[in-house]
Amino acid sequence: MDTVHISSFEALYDDTELADFELRGEDGSVKVHKAVLAASSHVLKRMLSGSWRETKEGHVDVPGTSAQPLQHFKDYIYLRKLPNTGLEQVLLLASYYMIPQLEQKCVNKLVNSLTAQKTCDLLELAMKHKVNRLILAILEWVQNRGVEVKDMRSFFSSCTDNNCEELP
Repeated sequence: MDTVHISSFEALYDDTELADFELRGEDGSVKVHKAVLAASSHVLKRMLSGSWRETKEGHVDVPGTSAQPLQHFKDYIYLRKLPNTGLEQVLLLASYYMIPQLEQKCVNKLVNSLTAQKTCDLLELAMKHKVNRLILAILEWVQNRGVEVKDMRSFFSSCTDNNCEELP
């Protein structure tokens, strides 16, 4: 008898026959396995093993999220792969479902690609959603001169009444 060693959930990634749960975004859904979700997050495990409405209905609606970030979320959980773009929503999912490894990987990738404009946008996102890990990483990046405060001034000076205009 052959033994197959699988170090992750990669073998289940394309499986739709045994997929028994859906993550639903505003424009589509992603099929997943409850057991894989439960193994990835204690928040998801609790939600899926209890008598929650989502467990009975076989899906969870994720408001404010499209199918693409949900697919990226699945990609990480099953394959440990992250995209190069669109990480902000994946970060919010990781934070919400308390998956610290995914959250940290998203933070690292986001901070490593910061510009003055993007720094302001990410800081706003981090503050709005209380993603402390991202707030601290941005502040460290600025403190270590990854981006100059003077370059951020023009962006902040274009803000009036908490509304910021895009710079050309």
